[in-house]
Amino acid sequence: MSSTAGHGRINKASAAGPALDPLLLELTRRLADRVLLSNFSSVLGYGLQAYLALGLLPRTQVWGWLGLMLLLEVGNSLVAWWGRSVLRHPERKRRYLRLQSLGLLLLGSCWGVSALALALPGEILPYVLNVFVLVVVGAFSIHNLCLYLPALAGFNLGLLLPVALSGFWQAQLHAGLVITAALFSYLVVLLYGLGANRAIRREIKARFAMQALTEELIGKNRDLTQAYRLIEEQAAQDPLTHCLNRRALRQRFQQLQERRRSEDVFLGALMIDVDHFKAINDRYGHAAGDQALLTLVARIKEQLRAADLLARWGGEEFLCLVFGGEGEHLPRVAERIRAAVGMLPLKFEGEDIRITVSIGLASLAEGEDFEALVRRADAAVYRAKKGGRNRVCR
Repeated sequence: MSSTAGHGRINKASAAGPALDPLLLELTRRLADRVLLSNFSSVLGYGLQAYLALGLLPRTQVWGWLGLMLLLEVGNSLVAWWGRSVLRHPERKRRYLRLQSLGLLLLGSCWGVSALALALPGEILPYVLNVFVLVVVGAFSIHNLCLYLPALAGFNLGLLLPVALSGFWQAQLHAGLVITAALFSYLVVLLYGLGANRAIRREIKARFAMQALTEELIGKNRDLTQAYRLIEEQAAQDPLTHCLNRRALRQRFQQLQERRRSEDVFLGALMIDVDHFKAINDRYGHAAGDQALLTLVARIKEQLRAADLLARWGGEEFLCLVFGGEGEHLPRVAERIRAAVGMLPLKFEGEDIRITVSIGLASLAEGEDFEALVRRADAAVYRAKKGGRNRVCR
């Protein structure tokens, strides 16, 4: 009976295809699980039928039948155990289904033949009780077998054909009526099981569809999140240099200012302006100007720490917020940037383009806002340009 109770909800048409259909995969897995888990109920059924037979048949015959049933049960369990290991192999999976169906046919035949054997002595009541045992067996097995037609047909053929061929119900009218009622009940359970398992198949398909939809929504949500982050990054960056833009730097300043208040650390600004940038564009073209800005940004970032922020403030102007350190750290950073930029000329189409910068610095005063800090740094860079360029001024 374990193989009957465990024979999973597998569609015959699905099993015929070589593709790994998700529904077939799930039903095959359930089949193997049910076969392995239903041994206990099978042994109870065998024990009940053996108990009914002990008073009518020789003990050796009863024990022989019981041993055969247990042997078939062990064989079906081994087949089910093997079936769990071949779920990812379509060819082996079909072989497993055929072997499990054959085991069901043999089990059903043994149950049915045992009922026929009990009919031979002519005792009505034990035979009727035995047939009801078969009905109970079928009632517990139909729910699991009806989605796989070979298993359903094979097991029920093995159960009912020996009883029908015995002719006992023709000779004994009262027993025949009881058996007919039992078989009618069996057919009712069969029809109910067919309908219930169709509903189970629909439920499994709906669950798979819901899982697929959920995965699709999760994937789309992930894509939207990534797209949103990308848009945020692009909205916060200068498209040429990939530095922060003005809007993003203002937002970051608010965060740095809150940290400065809580941690009591230094915060200053460097306004960096490329000297004679218009002359570079006019003489070498805008491509050279763009390359000059990219080179400038790379050399500036080499002198900054992870906590510092760099933004493109205008055409050739860059604003850097320096966070942490002491007050004297700001002019040292500015001087390193000025020296690094002017140290190596830019190579462009075989020509050397010398780049220098003027830098104005300002330290954030208590109670000062972002705009005031920028104005003081901008005034300082104006003084640096007026004083001859390529220098740092406060």
